[in-house]
Amino acid sequence: MNKYKEAWDTIFNEILAMPSDITSEEEQLLWKCMDTVEELIAKEDLKPVTAATAYSYKKAFSCPVCNKRWSVSNSKKYIYCPHCGQKLDWSVKYDR
Repeated sequence: MNKYKEAWDTIFNEILAMPSDITSEEEQLLWKCMDTVEELIAKEDLKPVTAATAYSYKKAFSCPVCNKRWSVSNSKKYIYCPHCGQKLDWSVKYDR
C-alpha cells in the first residue's frame, strides 16, 4: 500500500468516525479531499510509456494517460509525465 492509499484510508475512517453534527459543507470538503487523494493513487500506478515519432536525433515518447509527447536523451527519462504527473514505467525497451 502506498502513502496515498494510506492517506485515503485515514481520511475515510475519520469521516466515518465524525460526529453526526458535522455540516454538509464540511462533509463535502472531506469528500472532495478524498477525490483528490484518489487521483494521486491512480497516478502512482505505473503505466508504460509509448514510443512516438522521433524528433530529429532524440527519442520521442508519449504518456499513456494524457497522450502528450516529449523527447528524451538516453541519460534522462522522466519518472513522472512532465504534463500530467502520471508515474511512468520504462521497463519496456524501445529500439530507436
